[in-house]
Amino acid sequence: MCTRICNGSVVVFLVLYVDNILLIGNDVCVLSSVKFWLSNQFDMKDLREASYILRIKVIRDRKNRMLGLSQATYIGTVLTRFSMQDFKKMLLTFQTWNHSIQGSVSQAHEEIESMKTVPYVIDVEST
Repeated sequence: MCTRICNGSVVVFLVLYVDNILLIGNDVCVLSSVKFWLSNQFDMKDLREASYILRIKVIRDRKNRMLGLSQATYIGTVLTRFSMQDFKKMLLTFQTWNHSIQGSVSQAHEEIESMKTVPYVIDVEST
């Protein structure tokens, strides 16, 4: 149980999805206190560190105090489902993406036309 006094810079997120709780925070002692309190209030099981949350992979870099999220597995599944698994794959930062959407209008028009043959939308009215 944590007994020290916090200076006000402690952050704790309690993310709840159906019957799963994900605790995220910047102070292990406070997280332990929250987990202890929750276990006294509810019948719960500690599954330790989450490696996936709602099909999103959690990537930790403890040395640099960074937390990342990756949907690469899910994206691969979606690409395979719509026969697009052989398309060129690359990482895009927001800056790269923002710059690329401001490209030529003719190129965007060609991409739109080529995507019309990809069955990614199911027409409910025709079924």
